[in-house]
Amino acid sequence: MRKIVSIVLFLASIGCNAQLLETRHLISITTGYGTLNGNADNLFFPSSITHSGFNLDAGYSRKIKPWLAGGLSVGYYQFSSPTESPDFAEVVTTGGAFFTAGPKVIIHSSFKKIGLFNRLRLGIALTPQFHYYTGERFVLIDNEIFPVNTGDAIPPIIEMDESSSGFGAKITPEINYRISQRIGVKLSYNLQFLSVFSGFDRERMISHSFGGGLVFTFGNYKQIFL
Repeated sequence: MRKIVSIVLFLASIGCNAQLLETRHLISITTGYGTLNGNADNLFFPSSITHSGFNLDAGYSRKIKPWLAGGLSVGYYQFSSPTESPDFAEVVTTGGAFFTAGPKVIIHSSFKKIGLFNRLRLGIALTPQFHYYTGERFVLIDNEIFPVNTGDAIPPIIEMDESSSGFGAKITPEINYRISQRIGVKLSYNLQFLSVFSGFDRERMISHSFGGGLVFTFGNYKQIFL
């Protein structure tokens, strides 16, 4: 948290005498790192397993009111294979990926003609989203089956569907700082609610990630004096 505050204060000292115009449109591109966790009732994504991975997000927003904007968010989340397995079984996978898309509403601090909030915008984005999951996943049960006619042991394997879709939501507190009229930087935290239909049941997950990137603004509000 101290590092984030230090970055914001440093950026606030850059060009503080040059005032910027308010803009209507904002495009952001961010990347980051996070984790994915299931819950205790899940078979393929149990709470005992934590996945890590990176994400890439792109978004567009248009100002509706001085404190409100609306737009669209799309994302790609790639998660690695798990580092741990539950006690009763082994989860076998090479990882998986989520593709997400949805409309978003952003409640944010109002633009000011002078001062820190001429360049800084603090906000929180709420995004109901559609997501698509892809990735192979198996569960090897920690027991053995001995067929009647052979003496070979066969480990029970349960396989889930390789792909599925669902609906969830994303909550994103964010900090945008405009370095110049057209370009700025962004820091954000994503809390996502996701789900996968395994072929047996729908398993729900939560993803946490921190990211940073660039923002591009355009559509200036210009004042004309007659």
